[in-house]
Amino acid sequence: MFFDDFIDKLIALPKAIANKLKPSSDINARVERYSDLEGVTTKGLNIGLWYVKHTKDLFLILVWFLSISAAVLWSFSLYYLGNYLFFGMKQDRESLSQLSQSVDVVRYNYDVNLEILDAQALVTKENTYDLIGFLSNKNNNTWGAFNYYFLVDGKHLGDGVGFILPNETKPLISLNQTIDYTPSKTVLVLDFFGWRRLNAHDVPNWEDYKANHLDFVVRDKVFFPGNESGLSENVDINQLSFNVTNQTSFNFKQAPFIITLYNGQNIVAVNRYIFYNFKSRQKEQVNLTIIGKLPNITDISVSPDINVMDNEVYGPID
Repeated sequence: MFFDDFIDKLIALPKAIANKLKPSSDINARVERYSDLEGVTTKGLNIGLWYVKHTKDLFLILVWFLSISAAVLWSFSLYYLGNYLFFGMKQDRESLSQLSQSVDVVRYNYDVNLEILDAQALVTKENTYDLIGFLSNKNNNTWGAFNYYFLVDGKHLGDGVGFILPNETKPLISLNQTIDYTPSKTVLVLDFFGWRRLNAHDVPNWEDYKANHLDFVVRDKVFFPGNESGLSENVDINQLSFNVTNQTSFNFKQAPFIITLYNGQNIVAVNRYIFYNFKSRQKEQVNLTIIGKLPNITDISVSPDINVMDNEVYGPID
């Protein structure tokens, strides 16, 4: 019996020695939680070791990713470049050809309720013309601001800045343009057009607002043709006179008016006159000299060209 116990203990001795030498789970956990005085942990060391061992692999992955991205982007770029070279350039040439064949393409509509009407060049003296065109805004609650110019037989002339109020048809003019040929076709062109919607709080009813801000009364319009004025026997010097009363409640820093002379339905002359510091209830007499031979004048239009939506046009209240 004693001998058998001795043999069993002798056989179990190596296993007991191995168990004594094997680190306990508690020691492993303590190693995992180890952190030196500078804050470096065992986990951080393991991550750093993994990064160092795989630096080359990570670099190769980055290079491949960038290479594939560059290849895809270059493929798209080459595709669109080729598409433009083979198809886009041809379409551009066709569009330019259509533009050069017809000046009328500039008569586009910015809106179905905005219409560019006919324009014409009126001779005033040799090689000098006044240009006039008409614009119509049929919108009830929007007005527009824009730049404009005229194409006279394709030649760009008479740049100007304009506006159009709601429900208005108005002339746009450019005076004293030098043209060394007889014009055959004149077109009004709008540029940089922008709509402005009326503020319902400030302008609850446009017609009432217009009546209050554009109440100018024009009276005693008289035209004396050159052969009756007696000012000169050699040159046709025509005389036009009228008076304007500012019946609004507002003073205006500047109050431009456009003057249009008609022979029947035909416009034969156009001009602009500006009143400065035009005060409320003020009446002004105007006498103009118009040089040139004109046909019989059957109608005279004198209309304000004042953007009453712009606060800068109003003068100080007395």
